Amino acid sequence: MRIQSVDLVFLLDLSGGMAECIDSVKSGCRVILNEIQARSKQSYPDSTSWRFKVCGYRNHALNPENWFVDNPFVSDLAAAETQLLGSKMQAAGGCEEEAGSLLDALFRLSKMEQTEDGVTECSSKWRGRGRCVRTIFFITNSTFNVSMSIPEAAGGGLGNAITALMSSKVVLFGICPEGEGYDKLWCVDRSEISFVPCLDESPALVGFGKSSEWRNAKQIVTEAFLNIDQEKYRYFGGRVESNHKKGWTAADAPLEMTDAPLSNASVPSALAELNRIRVAMPEILKQATEQLNFGCLPFLFWGAQWSPVQKVGEHKHGKWFFIGDIHGDFFALHTLLEEVSRHPDSYVCFLGDLVDRGPHGIECFAKLLEFAEKQRISSGQRFSRVVWLLGNHDEGLSINPRAEKKFRSSVEPAEFVDFLNAEILSSLQENELNEWGCLFIDICERLPRALLFDSGLLATHGGIPLEDRWSYFKSHESLHHKRCLGDFTWTRAAKVSTKKGWKYDPARRLYSSSFEYGYKDLEGFCKAVEPLFPMKYLVRGHDHVEDGFEIPVEYKATPLLTLNGFGFNYLSNSFKDYRPTLVLGASADGEFPKVHHVPYQLEHFQDYAVSEKLIS
Repeated sequence: MRIQSVDLVFLLDLSGGMAECIDSVKSGCRVILNEIQARSKQSYPDSTSWRFKVCGYRNHALNPENWFVDNPFVSDLAAAETQLLGSKMQAAGGCEEEAGSLLDALFRLSKMEQTEDGVTECSSKWRGRGRCVRTIFFITNSTFNVSMSIPEAAGGGLGNAITALMSSKVVLFGICPEGEGYDKLWCVDRSEISFVPCLDESPALVGFGKSSEWRNAKQIVTEAFLNIDQEKYRYFGGRVESNHKKGWTAADAPLEMTDAPLSNASVPSALAELNRIRVAMPEILKQATEQLNFGCLPFLFWGAQWSPVQKVGEHKHGKWFFIGDIHGDFFALHTLLEEVSRHPDSYVCFLGDLVDRGPHGIECFAKLLEFAEKQRISSGQRFSRVVWLLGNHDEGLSINPRAEKKFRSSVEPAEFVDFLNAEILSSLQENELNEWGCLFIDICERLPRALLFDSGLLATHGGIPLEDRWSYFKSHESLHHKRCLGDFTWTRAAKVSTKKGWKYDPARRLYSSSFEYGYKDLEGFCKAVEPLFPMKYLVRGHDHVEDGFEIPVEYKATPLLTLNGFGFNYLSNSFKDYRPTLVLGASADGEFPKVHHVPYQLEHFQDYAVSEKLIS
C-alpha cells in the first residue's frame, strides 16, 4: 500500500564554501523534482500527494539575523522551482572553510508544527505524521559544525538534533563530505546519507556539482525518494550508505517493523515504571524464588534440561531481538522492552551483563524477571520467548556467607556487589538484599552461554572458543568444555588480536578466558566448528562501543555485530552524555541482525535522571 502524502524539504547549505557549486546543486535538485513527478505519476497515478519547500542555511553565529532562508510548502512543481531559483537562495557568507549551521537547521525544521487531523493543511506546517512521510534532503560541502547556537537549542549538539529528528519522525536524506560528524547522521532511523569525497585538500569541495560522485549520489537519493512506500517507511533500510561499506546492500532490508508513534497515555514513563517495580519487588522476589525451587523459571533455554550452548531449531524461527549489555540502566531496559513489546510474537535475547556500572541493577533484575513471566503467561506456553545469556558481570557475582561482606565479584567495577553488601544506600533490608543476591547467583548458574541458530548465527556475550580448543571439536558436547564456556562469555573482539593472546601467556590461560581474538581467529573458528555448526555471523555484547553498536570492517568473511543496550557514557558511566537513541539488533529467522535505533521522549529521560540524581 502506498502512503497518501509526502512532505519533502530541500535544505541547501548557502555558506560561502558553496559559492562555486550552488548552481550545479540547484540544477541537480531540479532534475530530482522532475524525476519524482514523472515517475510518481507513471507508476502511482493519483496515489501520492507531494508537497515541496526549499530552505537554506548559513552560519548562525556569524549571521544570526539572516542565517536561515524559509519558504512555504507548495504542491506545484513550478512553484518549487521558483523557490529553488529565488534570489534568497544564493551562497554567501564567510570564507570557503566556513561551517554552516546544519544541525541548527535540522533542529528548527524538526520542531516545525504539524497540522492536526481534520484541519485544513497549512503551508507553514508539516502534515500529520499518521498520514504523511516527512523528509528532509540536505546538501552541503562544508566542514561539520559540532554545536548549535540558535536560542532554542544553544549549546546542543549532534545528539540533540538526532533526537529531535526522530521524535518528529523525519526521514533524513543527505549528500555531504565524508568525515566526522556527518558519519553519525545515519543514526537517524531510515536515513540515507551519500558521501562525496573531498576533491582537494580544501573542505570546500571544488567541482562538487560536476563530479561523478555527485551524480551517483544524486541517483541514489532520487531512487530512495521514489521508493518511499508504506512498507519501506515502516523501517526504511537505515544506515544504507554505511551498510554499503560493509558489504551489505539496500536489499538487506530489516524486519518489517512498525514505526507508529507511541502515545504518552499508552507508554508509562521510565520513572513511573521504576517506582512501580520497586513496589512490586517483594512479590517478584517471592514468585521467582518459588519458580527457582521448582526449576521452572520462565526464561527460555534456562535450567539443567537445556544445553549451555543451545541449538535454536526451526521451531524457534521468526523475529528475534538482541539487546546488549544493560549494566543497571533501567531507563534503557524499560525503553527497549517497550519497543520489543510492540512485537508480541517475537523472541528477545539478552546478551548478558545485566548489572554493575549503572545505578539500578536490582531493579533491572526484577524488571527482567517480571517481563519474562508476563510474556510466558501471554504466550500460554511453559516458557517465555525471553532468553538471557550469561555475561561476565553476571557470572562474576558470588557469595561467602562467613565473610563480613558476603557478596563479592571477580570483575571490576562491581557496584552491584556494593549494593548487595549495603554499602550503597537502599530501602531494602539486609535479609532482602541477601535473598535478591542469592536468587541472582542461582539463576545465573544455569543461564545458557551461547545460541546456535541453524542459519549460521552465533549469539553470545563475549566471543568464541580460542584456538587451543579447536582440535577437540568432535561433537556438540565438546563445546561444553569449561574453557569453551568461559571463552563464550569472557573473550573480547579486537581488530587484530594482540600479544595479549593466550599463546603468549599460557600460564594465565590455565585459569582465565580474558583474551582477545581477531578476525582471522574468527575465520579459523568457523572452519574448525564447521562439522558441528555452519557459522556465518556473530552477535555479541561485552565490549563497550561509542554508538551503542559496532560492525568492524575487518570482519568481512564472518560479520560481527557488537551491541550495547545501555545509554550512558561508556567511558565515564555518566548520564549527562546519554545516547540520543538506544539500539537493539533485529533479525528474521536467525539472519545477521540489523541495527534498530529506538528513540525515546526526552522529557521522560530528564524526569528519570533528575529524580534519581543522575543529572542535575
